Amino acid sequence: MRGLARDDISIISSPQTRAFHTAALAFQTYAGMIRTDDRLCEIDVGKWQGRLRDELTITGDPKMTPDGPIAFYEQADGGEGFAALRARCTSFLASLTGPAALVTHGITSRMLRAVYLDLDDTKIPDLPGGQGVIHRLSKDVQEILS
Repeated sequence: MRGLARDDISIISSPQTRAFHTAALAFQTYAGMIRTDDRLCEIDVGKWQGRLRDELTITGDPKMTPDGPIAFYEQADGGEGFAALRARCTSFLASLTGPAALVTHGITSRMLRAVYLDLDDTKIPDLPGGQGVIHRLSKDVQEILS
């Protein structure tokens, strides 16, 4: 948060445990400023939640991300799918009123960046990801800081 005063930035995390704990560790000095937003939760995979990928049959595009095959998230039985994820990410980004540090999950992070950068869903697998990665978005440009 170099160059920004505490009042200049919002710190917003997914309420899911691992993301919130990461936010608390990363922003210890600002712990009292962290708020959560359900729209930053990871994509819902419905009935596939908690199952091993090896147990599932995935058809179509085998394009992989560090989070697994991208088709996994679109085909999940009873899952959210990309259209609904895009809608909640679009809603979240539209609600921001200034600079923000976000702590979220792999697929949700990719969708947030796709929306911000005005990319369609076919570009999601091409966006960099992985755990412990910091993405800085500014003026329709993405840079990786870690």
